[in-house]
Amino acid sequence: MSLRHLTGLSTPTDDLPSPGAGRDTIIDRLTRRAEQAEQRALRAEARILALERALVSRAEIDQAKGAIMAGFGLGADDAFDVLVGVSQHANLKLATVAGQFLADALSSDLGAHARDVLSERLARNTHPARGPAA
Repeated sequence: MSLRHLTGLSTPTDDLPSPGAGRDTIIDRLTRRAEQAEQRALRAEARILALERALVSRAEIDQAKGAIMAGFGLGADDAFDVLVGVSQHANLKLATVAGQFLADALSSDLGAHARDVLSERLARNTHPARGPAA
């Protein structure tokens, strides 16, 4: 990223006060530049936070998927489909379902409703001729 891009200038002399400009004009322009820089920094921080949340969510989804794969003998795609199915059935975000599944799996208490929904989704992903989907 160039210095010009960071400062918001399209050329090195854009927005610079003329040689005879008064002190107030210089202060106003510098203040405006500082405010613009602050806004860019705030947007960058928001993007960083969103990416960090996405990484955490992705890790939880992958962990829940792995637990379903190991616990029920499903392949990766089928385990993911189970999580998606529960998410849609419960009208919750996938990351929320994955996080709750992991918390419940760690406490070994899935709860009756969650266990029923999960069992139903697992039953749909079972192929009679081959057993559990791979």
